Amino acid sequence: MFPVYAFPSAFAMSVIVALALTSLFYAPRNRLSSAFAMFCMAWGLVAAVTLVLQMTGSTAAARLAPPAVWLTYVFMAIYILVLVRRDQQLRTPVHGMRPDVWVGALLVCAMVIGAIAASTPYVVAGVTKEGMWGYGLEFHPAAMLFHLPFAALALYGLSLLYKAWQAEASPARRVFLRNNLAALVAIIASASTFAAVLPSLGLPTFALVFDAFTLIAFYFFGVIANYQYRRVEELNASLEDKVALRTRALEQAQARLVQAEKMVALGRLVAGVAHEINSPLGAVRSVLDTRGRATEALLDGARSGGVAEDRYQRLERALRDGDRVVTDGLGRIDGVVKRLKRFATLDESELQTIDLNRSLEDILALLRPDLEGATLERRLESTRLITCRARAVNQALLNVLTNAAQAVDHHGRVSVQTENDGDGVAIRILDDGPGIAAEHLPHVFDPGFTTRGVGVGTGMGLAIAYRIVNDHGGTIRIDSTLGRGTNVQVHLPERGLDQASSIDRMVDP
Repeated sequence: MFPVYAFPSAFAMSVIVALALTSLFYAPRNRLSSAFAMFCMAWGLVAAVTLVLQMTGSTAAARLAPPAVWLTYVFMAIYILVLVRRDQQLRTPVHGMRPDVWVGALLVCAMVIGAIAASTPYVVAGVTKEGMWGYGLEFHPAAMLFHLPFAALALYGLSLLYKAWQAEASPARRVFLRNNLAALVAIIASASTFAAVLPSLGLPTFALVFDAFTLIAFYFFGVIANYQYRRVEELNASLEDKVALRTRALEQAQARLVQAEKMVALGRLVAGVAHEINSPLGAVRSVLDTRGRATEALLDGARSGGVAEDRYQRLERALRDGDRVVTDGLGRIDGVVKRLKRFATLDESELQTIDLNRSLEDILALLRPDLEGATLERRLESTRLITCRARAVNQALLNVLTNAAQAVDHHGRVSVQTENDGDGVAIRILDDGPGIAAEHLPHVFDPGFTTRGVGVGTGMGLAIAYRIVNDHGGTIRIDSTLGRGTNVQVHLPERGLDQASSIDRMVDP
C-alpha cells in the first residue's frame, strides 16, 4: 500500500514533471521553454530521489539527493540566463572563456562533486527513521560547504533576474520576470528554511517541503498561462499599432502619388496652354514687326513729300490686316485663359452646377497638342446640369481623356459622347488604341497600376478618376479588347455628392 507520508513528494514530482512537459510541448518551442523544462526535470529529480528515500531508506538514494539539488541549482542558473537573454551573449568571453564553456564546466563540477559526495560521509551522515513520516536524511555540518558554490550561482542568477525585471520595458514581459523571480526565490527559501529549521522542531520536513514545491509548481503554471495571455494581448496591440502606422505610411505614399499625378496633369495643361498661346503670340509679334515697318514707310513718305497712291493702299491694307490678326490672336489667348479658368474654377465657389458639355470642350481644347494628328469626334447631346465639385470632376474627365489621347498616340480616333441617362448624365469616351488585356482590366483602377511600363506615368490617373466619380455617387466602367480599343463609360447623377472631404484630399491643391 502506498504510504501517506510519501504522497507530498510523489504529488510534487508529478506536478513538476507535468510542468516540464507543458513547457516543452504546449508553450512556444524555443530556448526559454527548453531551459525551463530542463530546470523542471532536475527539480523533479530531487522529488523522485526523495520519494525513493522516504519509502526505502536507501543509502544510495540518500547520497543521490544532494547532487540532484546541485544540478537543480545549475539548471536554475541556465534558465535564468536564458530568461534574461544573457544566452545571446554566449560568444563573448568572460575571463578568457565563453559563457557556454562556463556552463559546461559547472555541470561537470556538479557531477564530480556529486560523485565525491556519494563516497564520503561529509554530505550525508546517515538515514534515520522518522516514525510516521518515513525515512529522512541526517546531514553532516560540512555538507553546507558543498552547497555554497551552487547557492552562490543561484543567487547571482537571481540578481541578474532582478536587474532585468527593473530594466524591462514590455509590460507583459515585466510581469513575467517578476513572477519568475518570486517563484524562484520561493523555491530556494522554502527548501533552505524547511531543511534547516524543521528537523530541529521534530516536524515533517519532507512533507512540508514538497507541499511548498507543489504550490510553487502550480504557481509556475499560472505564470506561464498569464504570460501567454498578456503576450497575445501585447502582440495584438502592437499589431494594431503597426497596422495603423503602415496605413498612415500607405496613405502618405498614395498622397505623394496623387500629387505626382496632379503635377503630371499640370505639366500637360501647361504644355497645352503654351502651345495654344504661342501660335497667336507668334502672329502678334509678326504683325507688330510688319506694322512697325509699314508705319516707318508712311512716315518716310510724309517726310519726303508724299507717298504713291498704290503704295499707300498696300500699307493701309497691311495695317488693317495686322489689326485683324492681333485682334484674333488676343481673342484666342483670351479664350485659352477663360477655358483654363473654367477648368480650374479659379474664380467660382467649389460646389456649383456645371454643364459637362462645356467642361469637355474646355478639356479637349487644352488637350489639343496631345490629340494633334488624331481624329476627334464629338457628340455632346446631354441637356442636364449637374451639381458637383467642378475642380474634382474636371480632374477626373481630364485623366480619362488623357489616357485616350495617349492610347491613340497622335493617330487613330477618339470619340466623346454625352447623353441624358436616368437621373444624370452618361459620358462615353472611346478610342481605337491598342486596348487593355483581359487580365489587366480588374486592376485598372488600382492605385499605382499602369500598363505603360516602369517609369512612365504614376498609375494614379484612373484611380483618382474612380474615387472622384464614386464619391459623387456615380459609376465608371471600362470595357476593352486587346487590339480593338477602349470604351470608358461614366455616369454622374445630377446631385450625388456625398463625401466631399475625400475628394478634397484627392484633388484639391
